[in-house]
Amino acid sequence: MTGLEQLAQEYLQTRRALGYKLTSQGRILAGFVRYLDHMGATRITAEAALGFATEPKDAQPIWWTRRLSVVRGFADYVHAVDPTTEVPPKYSLPRAPHGQRPTLTRRARSPR
Repeated sequence: MTGLEQLAQEYLQTRRALGYKLTSQGRILAGFVRYLDHMGATRITAEAALGFATEPKDAQPIWWTRRLSVVRGFADYVHAVDPTTEVPPKYSLPRAPHGQRPTLTRRARSPR
């Protein structure tokens, strides 16, 4: 088990002890640790976090944001132990477009 794998296990265990289920987050985090291992990275960098978060390239931006959110939480946890860990900025991905904003229109007054 690599150091990052162990830290990921500790991070999930700590969060679960606080009452969080972290089912999908656990899978995302395990994927991130595998991604780092495949890259030969020994620490978390903002570049690696963004590279992982934006996979697959044809996914919806909301999926990328979710993946980055999970990685950011873990990076923040690891940063407390290893100050060389980079925590990616919160808004480092383009914002996903939202639906069209509703507009209020004034009804014409009826003549009296």
